[in-house]
Amino acid sequence: MPLHYYLQGRAQEAREENPLYKAVGQQYLLYNKGGLVMMSIADQIGEDKVNTALKALLNEFKYQNSPYPTTNDLLRHLNQVTDESGGNSIHQNFKEINLYEFKINSVNSVVTEDGKYLTTAVVEAQRKLVDGKGKEVESSFYGKVLVSAKAQNTEALSEKGLVIFEQWHNITDGENTLTFITDAKPSLLEVDPYVNYIDIDLKNNQLTVD
Repeated sequence: MPLHYYLQGRAQEAREENPLYKAVGQQYLLYNKGGLVMMSIADQIGEDKVNTALKALLNEFKYQNSPYPTTNDLLRHLNQVTDESGGNSIHQNFKEINLYEFKINSVNSVVTEDGKYLTTAVVEAQRKLVDGKGKEVESSFYGKVLVSAKAQNTEALSEKGLVIFEQWHNITDGENTLTFITDAKPSLLEVDPYVNYIDIDLKNNQLTVD
């Protein structure tokens, strides 16, 4: 998967890892991280807004020889179609090197009076800002993170299969308590299921619901 190849590529970097917007000839950045980042931006701000930004970029530079568009031109158009939260994500993905760690510390579900299920989860988030040589510094985090719940009972099948709940949550660094209500009892909770962040350990992104 792209995340694996990106992490493997940066671990084998002989010189210095560049931020994505400055990547030159570094295939683990251009293809692996680049693909991850563009999918992440599309998920977070909306595919229609990304398409609007790309169309505006093409219209600005079509039939033009010089100057040619740069990554900064792409970022300018992306920032024009999003809000502060989306702009922050664009900056972290393109202009910085960041590693994230999401972990579900606990999750339990109880039946409500009307027969639904109230689920409470404690999700921990961590962000590390990294320089080109790999030095890591703990940094604050605030962003939208997708949380998904699956049901084990096939009677709960929906248009998304066993997924009975998907919602973006505003997450900060440290522990975050999340609550949501579903018609069916969830059996598995997952944070960042589509890998919108460069998460260094995906194994603790899932936890069985008590």
